Amino acid sequence: MSDRKIQINRIFGICKISIASEIFPIASTVYLNNETLRKIKKENMIAIKITRSIKKIQSLRKIYKKNINVVGKDIKLTKLKTLVIDNTGDNNFCKELSKLVKKINI
Repeated sequence: MSDRKIQINRIFGICKISIASEIFPIASTVYLNNETLRKIKKENMIAIKITRSIKKIQSLRKIYKKNINVVGKDIKLTKLKTLVIDNTGDNNFCKELSKLVKKINI
């Protein structure tokens, strides 16, 4: 778990550097905790949770059947107050992302 915390702090730091360089960051991580979410909000960044059916994920990724210490399988996600979008794996996902972009004025 400590390696995941280190990784989200690295990603957060890269986002801060990007913003300071006037580059719009989009970052992805499979794990997020309350401490980092507070930092994100303090920096006026937005965290978005993208969900997907676990059955769909398992059909696409063998890691969920074979490996241990997998987020969503062995490592449970903390319930955080973030925007949530469901990745349906089709065009609806793209439409939802477009709506979100308009909503938050990116």
